[in-house]
Amino acid sequence: MHISSALLLPLVFLVPAAVGIRVQFFTPRSCAGAASEDYRNLNCNTCVDPPFSASPLPLYSRWGATQFSELGGNNRVTIHNQNGCSSRSQVGQGYGNVCFVQGSTGIQSAWVACPGQEAEERNITEALVRVE
Repeated sequence: MHISSALLLPLVFLVPAAVGIRVQFFTPRSCAGAASEDYRNLNCNTCVDPPFSASPLPLYSRWGATQFSELGGNNRVTIHNQNGCSSRSQVGQGYGNVCFVQGSTGIQSAWVACPGQEAEERNITEALVRVE
């Protein structure tokens, strides 16, 4: 049986562009030491929504810090102060391997985009602005 390369090319594009991503949540306001929640081998375009931390301090009633690792510099990452990674709850954004420390509100969820997604979103936003 002979399989042509024309049939294989579309299958290659179905594989996620980034896998093996790691997202860690820390109770204190630091990414040093052992993580309280550690998520490994994640795909891109993933929302990580861990249970609340058990800290007795009201300020730390959520997560104090979030570490993204095993990413390329073209992966956009965001942190959110509500569950579910909604755009309305976004409180931080960066690219690649980065540590976020909570501000006035605790971190509740984290999003990892696929590489290059930021450029696609920018083009869509620019198109919408031109139409309006």
